[in-house]
Amino acid sequence: YVLKKAADGILEHEIIYRKKMGFSTPISHWLKDGQHFHGLLFDLLATQGHRVSNLCDLATLRRMLQEHRIQRDVDHANYLWVVQNFMGFLR
Repeated sequence: YVLKKAADGILEHEIIYRKKMGFSTPISHWLKDGQHFHGLLFDLLATQGHRVSNLCDLATLRRMLQEHRIQRDVDHANYLWVVQNFMGFLR
C-alpha cells in the first residue's frame, strides 16, 4: 500500500493498481544454454545416479538431457528440473 501511494503521480494509475502478474523461471533456457544447470545435472547423473537408478532409467535421463540440449524443438525441462531437484535432495 505504501509503495503504491509513493508511486502515485510517478507511474500511471493503471500500472500501479493492476492485478498481480506472475512470472516464470527460464528453466528450459537454463538447461539448454546455461552451463551451470546442464553441467550440474550431468554431474549428478554421473556421480549420484545410483541413488535414483531404481526409480529412473539413467540412460533415458541422459538421452533426454542430450536431446534437450541439442535439439531446439525438444523441451524436457520440467521433467529434468524435477529429477535434478530430487537428486540434489538425496545428496
